[in-house]
Amino acid sequence: MQLAVLLSNFSAKKQVGAFVQAANVDKVAEGLREENFSPFILTSKNGALYLVHVGPYADEESARIAQNELKTGFRPFDCITMSAPSTRVDFG
Repeated sequence: MQLAVLLSNFSAKKQVGAFVQAANVDKVAEGLREENFSPFILTSKNGALYLVHVGPYADEESARIAQNELKTGFRPFDCITMSAPSTRVDFG
């Protein structure tokens, strides 16, 4: 409930990623905190994905600044472990 109230007071936030595995969400959130961002996690409407956001920001300009900082300095895929499917998929 506190998050909903907080988000209603500030309109700007930026999504960093969407993940199926909670472990990856935790790693990305920790990486964001190490870079002095304030991550928070929402779930998709169907509950299938964890959505990682930063913010909220007081205005769109502040959100744009954060977005530019994310683009130049934060690499979310350096934080997570990708697993390959166990079966081979042939597209040819």
